[in-house]
Amino acid sequence: MAADIFGVIAPYMPAPPSGAQSPLLWGTVEHVKDVFGDRVESLETREMVYTERAPSPQEYVGLYKETFGPVISVYEALQDEPDRVATLDREFLEFAERADRGTPGDWAEYPYEYVVVVARTRTE
Repeated sequence: MAADIFGVIAPYMPAPPSGAQSPLLWGTVEHVKDVFGDRVESLETREMVYTERAPSPQEYVGLYKETFGPVISVYEALQDEPDRVATLDREFLEFAERADRGTPGDWAEYPYEYVVVVARTRTE
């Protein structure tokens, strides 16, 4: 789900620095294992799901516009471009309506997958 949100706002963001990796890679077990490799004594991972809830898709979008740093930054960068803001608003709401996994007529629900990582350093 987080990758999907970034997919909505990415066209409005500046390009990342050359060679930069997506922070979303930290949500994959394979990447975490690659990063730590044999430098740790043990590495435990557990895939989990957190469900964000909002009274409606519109309020979900509002929550992100007020609290999620990357979304706030995009809107601040577009403050002098009302046409692009209107387009982003429409695209973000369309995404929120498509991604809603809640029961129709009830709260909107958005499941986020994440990885819990416990790494123990080697003692020498």
